[in-house]
Amino acid sequence: MKKPLLSALLIILLGSCVPKDLEQSTKANPLPGKWFILRQGHFEGTEAPSTSIRHQPWTVQSRVAALSALEHKVVLAVNGWGIVSLDRTSLSDPHFEYFYDPLIFRNRTITSLFPDKKALICHLYFNTLLNTVQQKDLKIQGISLIKLFPIDSIYRFIIPPFQRQNPEWESVNFLLKNQDEFFFEWKHSSPEETLFHYTMLNYREQKEESVDRLLFQDSFAFQGVNDLKEPPRLALLIKRVINTLIPAEQGNTSTALHFLLKEGNSGVIKRYEYYPPGFSSARHSELYTINLIKQGEDFFALLPEGILLKADQEKKEIETLNLPPTPKDIIFTDFYIEDNFLVAAWEEIHFIDVGAAGIFISDISFWH
Repeated sequence: MKKPLLSALLIILLGSCVPKDLEQSTKANPLPGKWFILRQGHFEGTEAPSTSIRHQPWTVQSRVAALSALEHKVVLAVNGWGIVSLDRTSLSDPHFEYFYDPLIFRNRTITSLFPDKKALICHLYFNTLLNTVQQKDLKIQGISLIKLFPIDSIYRFIIPPFQRQNPEWESVNFLLKNQDEFFFEWKHSSPEETLFHYTMLNYREQKEESVDRLLFQDSFAFQGVNDLKEPPRLALLIKRVINTLIPAEQGNTSTALHFLLKEGNSGVIKRYEYYPPGFSSARHSELYTINLIKQGEDFFALLPEGILLKADQEKKEIETLNLPPTPKDIIFTDFYIEDNFLVAAWEEIHFIDVGAAGIFISDISFWH
C-alpha cells in the first residue's frame, strides 16, 4: 500500500465541470421537449427548470449522476436513491420505473452505470470530505459495486476480494477498462494517515490483483486531440467544441478540456484531452469535462449551455440544435441518445454544491 506525503486534493464535479458563463445560442428556435425536476427522488414534470431546491454537496445531492441504456430503455442513476428506467413510448407522458433503495444509496456518490447482459452494474462510494453524515452512520458498510436485475427489482452486491478483506476502505475511483477488467482506487483515512491502494478485478472470474498507481493512471488512456486523425468526423467535432468553449484570448486563464466518448451501451469510455500551450505554468488554470456519444456512424456533443452538436457521416459541416435556455447557474451536465430519443441531465451548480436537478427529454428523430 502506498502512503502519499499529502492527502489527495478534492476533485470537484468531474462529470459536471463546465463553464458557467457561456451565452445561450440564439441562432435557432429551441428544441421542443419536456422538462422534469427531481423532488424527493421522483421526476416531476415542470414548465422550466427552477432553483427552489435546498443546496447540498454534489456528492450527496439528488441528481442524475450517470446515464446508460438497457433493452432500448434509457436508465438513470439518481444520487442518494438508486436507478430509474425511462420508457419513452409516449413523449408527452413518459413512464418512469423506480428501482430505489435508500439504505444502499443514501449519502453515497454514484460514479458509473453500465449494462451487463440483462442487468445493470453501478459503482458508488462514500465521500468522507463532502458529506452530511459520518461513515460509521451508514446502515450498510463495505460496498462499492451493486448489480440490479430489473426483472426482479433486487440489488445484489459485488464484493471484490480486497474489499471483502478490508471493508473499511472506500473505492473512491473506478475504471471500466472492458467488460471483464475493472480498476479500483481504494482509500482509507484515519486521524493519523491517509492510505491508497490500487487493484484490478477480473469480473467474470472474480480474481483480483494489486497494481501500482502508475498502471491505474495509465489505464485511463487519454489520447491527445492533436494526434487524433481518425475518424475525421470525431476530430472535426472536438475541434468545434474547443473553438466554441475556449476564446482565442484568455488573458491569465488557461483552459484544458477532457472529452469522454461513449460508444454503444458497453459502458467503456474512450478519453481524449486538450491542453493548450503553457497550461501547466498558467496563473489561473481550468479543466472541464465534455461528454460525447457515438450513435451509429454519427458523433454528438452536448455543451453546458445547451448546444447539441452533431458530426454526420454524410455531411462535412457540424450540425447544431439548441436546447431551451435555462436560468443562471443551471447547466447541462450529461446526456444520452437512444433510438433518436434525447435525455439531457441538468443541474443548478454553486461551486461544490448542487441545488435543483433534473432532465430534459426530446424526440430528435427529425434530425437526419
